[in-house]
Amino acid sequence: MDGTWTRFGSEVRRRRESAGLTVSLLAPRVAVGASMLSKIETGSRGTKRETAEALDRELGASGELVTIWGECIQRARLPDWHSQITKAEERATEIRTYSPAVVPGLLQTTDYSAVLFRDGEPGISDWELAKRVKIRAERLGVLLERGPDLRFVFPESVLRTTVGDSRIMREQLDRLVTLSESGAVRIQVLPDDCGSAIGVAVSGFRVLSYSDRGPSAYAESVTGGSAVDDPADIRRLAAVFAELAAWAADPRRSIQMIKERIDA
Repeated sequence: MDGTWTRFGSEVRRRRESAGLTVSLLAPRVAVGASMLSKIETGSRGTKRETAEALDRELGASGELVTIWGECIQRARLPDWHSQITKAEERATEIRTYSPAVVPGLLQTTDYSAVLFRDGEPGISDWELAKRVKIRAERLGVLLERGPDLRFVFPESVLRTTVGDSRIMREQLDRLVTLSESGAVRIQVLPDDCGSAIGVAVSGFRVLSYSDRGPSAYAESVTGGSAVDDPADIRRLAAVFAELAAWAADPRRSIQMIKERIDA
């Protein structure tokens, strides 16, 4: 195991010991073998939701164990590319992002991202939705503490595409203005009439630069995304982002465009 279940197992063990129960006594109460329960407690094995609920009930955890289980299962389900890019972002000195259809993930409000997660994956459970939104919402704060140069370009059409309802969109646009005016991020809007079709000719991607190694890149898709390994492709994406930024409005004009959309 990669440590995904360590927190859940440690909490089960702590609560079992506090209750004065041995593994042998608790195991049959939650319909698992003693050996399996020991593996759960060491974090070497995950478990089913029913077992998590049974443990929560027997140990009087009032839902806390189920919540931790949900966080662990979500972490376990994160695709490799997501884990890779999250770790890469935390080491990067500059992150350049192009998002052709929606507000870039790092800039999204919780309500805006919740709509995208829910509509993009019909049938997603409430707890999984909440955890994904939480993970996404926390990423920008982590990055801002480190201080990498964050640059974003997206088409003007993103400002007009209603995600959720008018309230959600207004809050999202207000957030873009606040982040840009604060200087925390650099946002550029690609006007509809910019004179180039580059905005619709490429899909979403990110290029990350580092102080101790060459750049990396990630291409996004409907199923998540993938790392770009070929150095030539990474250089091409860096050049594409530079071209997008050149055609886009400068940050001051971009803020004005966002404000005009808010007032429309």
